[in-house]
Amino acid sequence: MANIVTITLRAKNQTTGVFRDLDRAMRGATMQGGLMAQGIGAAFGVTVGAIASVGNALKEASDIQASNLTTAGDFMKMTGKSFEEATGFVDNFSLAMAKQAAVLPGVTKDYVSLGKSLMDNLLPAFQSLDGTLDDDAYRKNLEAITTM
Repeated sequence: MANIVTITLRAKNQTTGVFRDLDRAMRGATMQGGLMAQGIGAAFGVTVGAIASVGNALKEASDIQASNLTTAGDFMKMTGKSFEEATGFVDNFSLAMAKQAAVLPGVTKDYVSLGKSLMDNLLPAFQSLDGTLDDDAYRKNLEAITTM
């Protein structure tokens, strides 16, 4: 006959605590990783926005410079002034317009553009029959019109 042996085994469950701690650690790391990823994503978004702003500012500056050159070219043709004199006049006028427009509502470049368009229309009134421009009177009246 076969012997039947009954064994009673008592064991202490130590693995449940280990797995519970491991689960908590993994959840915490996942949450921290998610927060870090969000932080990195936000920083990346800010960086991209700043780069885009610089690009827009450079394009706007380039457009302003091209507009000044076009206006100076027209001024040069109409008055016979040199390139340096024409660009100097237009640059100084644009700067004066920008300062005046800074206190007004709206976009400064719109006021400067308006002033430049007035330049061509007002110019013939301050030229003598031989085409000589009365610079001082022209500048004063142009500034007076643009500050009304």
